[in-house]
Amino acid sequence: MLFFWARPYWRYCVQSIWRFYWALCLDLHPSSPDLATVGSLYFRENDFLEAARKLAEHLKKDWPIDEEAISLEKFPFKPDQTIEPETLRFLRLASADLVDLARAKNLPSVCLGHGKVFWSQCPVCAELEKKARENAS
Repeated sequence: MLFFWARPYWRYCVQSIWRFYWALCLDLHPSSPDLATVGSLYFRENDFLEAARKLAEHLKKDWPIDEEAISLEKFPFKPDQTIEPETLRFLRLASADLVDLARAKNLPSVCLGHGKVFWSQCPVCAELEKKARENAS
């Protein structure tokens, strides 16, 4: 399986999915090429600009989409390519899981204060945050 990392499209897609995950976790705007990559994998769309628009709408986000950045980006894959279909299937599943978890607001996240991974939010930090809001009121 290590030889997949040598493939430019594999590395490119995995890095885009990873950066998109962190943008979602940190509530930041993802880069337009990352949005287009994840969107094209999720929707199996060959038009990367349309895929970016669909994904932003699907996630109900008003992210700015840089059309020029997407048009200038040299995407090393096509979502409907038949080369190594199992690998591309894995990338599609990874992007589908990420998007579905983001829609459900159930992304796994790391609590830096407690050094553990939780679904959605650390329960201890959530309780402390709730108490802080109550005390502020």
